[in-house]
Parts: sequence; structure tokens; C-alpha cells
Amino acid sequence: MGRPKFFTPSEVAAHNSAADIWVSFLGKVFDLSPLMDRHGGDVLMLPIMEAAGKDISHWFDPETKDIQTYVDPQTCCLRYYTPRGRFLHVPPTGPRSDWTNDFGEPWWKDQSYQVGRLSSKTRWIRIINMLTSQEQRLEVYHVMLYHVMLYHFMLYRVMYHVMLYHFMLYRVMLYRAMLYHFMLYHFMLYHFMLYRVM
Repeated sequence: MGRPKFFTPSEVAAHNSAADIWVSFLGKVFDLSPLMDRHGGDVLMLPIMEAAGKDISHWFDPETKDIQTYVDPQTCCLRYYTPRGRFLHVPPTGPRSDWTNDFGEPWWKDQSYQVGRLSSKTRWIRIINMLTSQEQRLEVYHVMLYHVMLYHFMLYRVMYHVMLYHFMLYRVMLYRAMLYHFMLYHFMLYHFMLYRVM
């Protein structure tokens, strides 16, 4: 399994239509568009559609990773906390004949809807093209910034080793040229001395 994909809050907020529903909660990003395709006409999808592109971590308990609960003061029973109304896969408050729990895992526990993780820290960076003076601003997440810096460091190291290799190659070629000139000089000196002797 590869490294999880990170999304910024603004990237999640861009998916806020009925055909493209993304939500984030407890540091995870879920694409609920397939859920909408399956249960499009269900009234229980309305709170999820209203929360499209938003963070709904306040719906969930960070420890149990399940829907938050509270004790109803009138009935003294444990109830699910649903601030925008009951939504899909949340059981009703009382017994009902039209609700079944044969759907398997609820959508907030189904990992097939998860598309990545929400970046808790984002930072704006400026990329400037020095040749054309064009400037581009990007919002990047903290982990991405680390990987970009690591990539540039590794690229710098590769360039350093390439330059070192060329420098060493140049030195070898220089030594060969010096040796050749040295041998040519002594060869000419030998012939000159031989010529003088004759």
C-alpha cells in the first residue's frame, strides 16, 4: 500500500455538489458520490448533501470513531447526536418497521469511500519562474512541503555528484594531456640532442 494522498480543506470544499460529495472528518477525506448514486432519493441523504465539501468531525466521537451520543433528558436513553437531523445508516430513535440494519458497515466506517487524509497544516508557497517572471501561488500541505524539499535536496545531491564526476573526468583528461605534452617534450628534446650530436 502506498503513501496516503493528502488534501487541503480548500480542495475538499471544491467537491460540494449533489453529483460530487466529499466530506472530511477526524482527519480523513471521504468521497460519498457512490453513496449518493445508490441512495439518491432517500431523505436521509439530505444532511450529508448539506455538509458536502465541509468538515463534519463534530458529528463523531474522536475516541470511538463513531457517531457522538448523548443522554436524552426526557427518556434517559442514549441517543445519537445528529445536529442536522438523522442521516443514512443512523438508527431511528424508536422502534420502526421500515428500518433495517442489513446494510453491513455504516458509510463512516467503510474504507472504500476514503480517498485520502485531510491536511491539518497548510502553507502558501510562491513559485517564481526567473526567466519569465511569472508567479504562481500554491497551497500545499505540510507533508508535501517536506517531500518537495527532500526532492530538491536529493536533486541537489545528484547534481553535486554529476559535477564531481565531471571534475574528476576533467582532472584525468588534464593529467593525460600533461603526460602527453611531457612525453612529447622529452621526445623532441631527445631528437634535438641526437641531432646536435650528429
